[in-house]
Amino acid sequence: MGNARAGLRSARTIWCCMPGLSRDEVLRSVGLKAQKHALWTDYAAYLMLQDQGLRADAFKRLAAFLTQAQTWPFDRQRAFVAWLCDQVYRANDADSRVMPTPLAQQLVLPTLRAWTEQNPHDPLPHRWLGILFYEEKHLERTLELDPDDQPARICLVNKILWHLDHAVHHIPEGYIGDPAADLDEARVVRHHLEYIVDEEVKQELLHELDEVQQLIEDWIAFEQDGGGNFCEWCKQHGRTWCDWE
Repeated sequence: MGNARAGLRSARTIWCCMPGLSRDEVLRSVGLKAQKHALWTDYAAYLMLQDQGLRADAFKRLAAFLTQAQTWPFDRQRAFVAWLCDQVYRANDADSRVMPTPLAQQLVLPTLRAWTEQNPHDPLPHRWLGILFYEEKHLERTLELDPDDQPARICLVNKILWHLDHAVHHIPEGYIGDPAADLDEARVVRHHLEYIVDEEVKQELLHELDEVQQLIEDWIAFEQDGGGNFCEWCKQHGRTWCDWE
């Protein structure tokens, strides 16, 4: 059996990054930028070798880069990580090889976490921990420090919408979680949308919110009416959630 929200957000899971380059373009584009920095040449070589399909050689150069980067003063590590996170964000996850697991775990994450400790009022490391590493508390902290941070706000909205979509995706068989609490979350999203500047993005997210919030409200009304068969309830109340049957 299908579900009442099938496919609505299947085109993207949690949209937090910018529309960017294609997978074919991103490695070379980021590599050419990295080549301009004398201390980043091993990282640039890693990207170029990956672009050529030479994976083993690429990871040798990445290992050399990480060994060197571990000796840098913190300010130099922070500068690279800030640049890299921005590149990953702009690439829109087109190619995960731009920030492979060894680079993320050995350099990027430790630097971001140290950054939040050394500069607790700087929103930038919180933004990247939230957007690139899916840590929602850091998105909330970003907005506490900088309410005008659009990437963080859009990402937070998408994370909440993803949760709401997950909660309803088994309807009509059942609801995952607490619909009343999720209705409160929907109201939180509506509040965030008031502060999104890009009108096209706002309207897209508002459309998704309106739909999922209506479904949650209908499920609550259905349960208040005694439950039973949700599709029959929809027919009686002029709802179209089960029209896929």
